[in-house]
Amino acid sequence: MHTFNTNSQTIGGTTAISIPNVTVTGVTLTNDTTLTVNTALSGTGGLTQGSGATLNIRGTSAITTLTASASGNVVNYNGTAAQTIHVATYVTLKSNNTAGAILGGAVTLTTLTIGDATANSIFSDGGFVITLSGSSDFNLTSGTYRLGSATVGTTFPSFVTINIAAGTTVNYVSGVAQTVSATPGYQHLTISGVGTKTPDASLTIAGNLTVNATGGTFDLGAAFSHTVTGNVVLTAGTVNGGASVLTLSGNWTGAGTFTANTSTIVFAGTSAQTIGNAATTFNYLTIDKAMNTASFGANATVNGNLTITSGTLGIVGVTITVAGTTDITGTVTLSSTTGTKIFTGLVTINTGGVWNNTANEAVTFRGGITHNGTTFTAGTGAYTFDTNSQAIGGTTAISIPNVTVTGVTLTNDTTLTVNTALSGTGGLTQGSGVVLNLGGSSGITSLDASVNSNTVNYTSTTAAQTVKGTAYHHLTINKSGRTATLGAATTVNGDLTVTAGTLNTSTLALTANGLTNIT
Repeated sequence: MHTFNTNSQTIGGTTAISIPNVTVTGVTLTNDTTLTVNTALSGTGGLTQGSGATLNIRGTSAITTLTASASGNVVNYNGTAAQTIHVATYVTLKSNNTAGAILGGAVTLTTLTIGDATANSIFSDGGFVITLSGSSDFNLTSGTYRLGSATVGTTFPSFVTINIAAGTTVNYVSGVAQTVSATPGYQHLTISGVGTKTPDASLTIAGNLTVNATGGTFDLGAAFSHTVTGNVVLTAGTVNGGASVLTLSGNWTGAGTFTANTSTIVFAGTSAQTIGNAATTFNYLTIDKAMNTASFGANATVNGNLTITSGTLGIVGVTITVAGTTDITGTVTLSSTTGTKIFTGLVTINTGGVWNNTANEAVTFRGGITHNGTTFTAGTGAYTFDTNSQAIGGTTAISIPNVTVTGVTLTNDTTLTVNTALSGTGGLTQGSGVVLNLGGSSGITSLDASVNSNTVNYTSTTAAQTVKGTAYHHLTINKSGRTATLGAATTVNGDLTVTAGTLNTSTLALTANGLTNIT
């Protein structure tokens, strides 16, 4: 142990010096060099940093007084065990300690640097206020800056200059309410502790947003627009979507709770993305990707609208329910028959939009389909229309091999081709000027095709068909080498045309009130 007493004195020279144990008793010791204290800086006296001096504290610092306000001096906590930072006024305070250096009380400083010499260092404010002096700087070079304590929710200091390096983390750890500052552009941002954390403005996060807050909540706030370039990881606790927009370029994963409220979650970027690995309920969900696919990794519910602006939404082996509308300008791909797919609102395929059911998946619609897009590949799975009366429309013809209408009325307002089966306990109603091509069976309970100028074509060239007994406007039989047989009394108020094949009336009445064309 090196004890300095009786007289105030100085440690100086041009060569750095290391003393494991320094005790200052009743006097002042001035450091005018680079001094490393490896074990303990203690005593009833004080240590004063000279101008430009460096003090490396690798152990404890229980000395009565530490004065570190001289120009250009540095105090560096660089131990290997957890350290408590002495209360003082610092010019430059550094933490280079992977076990963590924590404030022992409120401090004043000009520059705070974390991890410039030791990777993955940790600095904690311990819930104490940091008062800034002069043109303040913050340098998070490597490691983590932890804000708050179990009982105090400190905020991010208002440094004049902020340098946060890639791969570093800022962690809001308070056990009470805490404000998450939008001032720094974060690399990784972590939310922990049981308190509610709320941003004061829109956040920019270049890395990952991790919520690991058992019993706590991260509230995205009202009407903010947050950007996460990396992943959103919900490890524990709750994320409250509020009324904000969160745009991410990475994956959305974790078993934590997401309460959507009126929020919008946007999947963007150019890499493949996973939308949840646990069941998740979203409000508004948007896919806006310059390239590649965002795929559901678990069951999901969209309580609001689903929008695919660009890129591809992959629906793979999960149950998906969309309560609002679905608007597709990009691509939707269904590539698994596992799980149910229910679209409660109107599904619109816009110009350039693609619907691609490569897995021949069954799909349920409750708000209808409008197809103005490039491609609609229905696959061979059953498309069920139930719960609400609805319509199929749009400017582009649509082909759905299997259509089932259950207990409601489906209106056709376009050119619709059903090549395998039109069935169900409901009814199909033809709109004005539209076309229905039936290439398979037509066992649906009711078919209303009487409105002026609509046409129903029976077109199978591989099998006989039964003509649904009803009132038609225009009826066409176009079945090369095959027969269409009336299933009940039938009326044609417009044109009856037999282009190819045979129309067999059997013993049933056929009333043709318009032109009859047999070619």
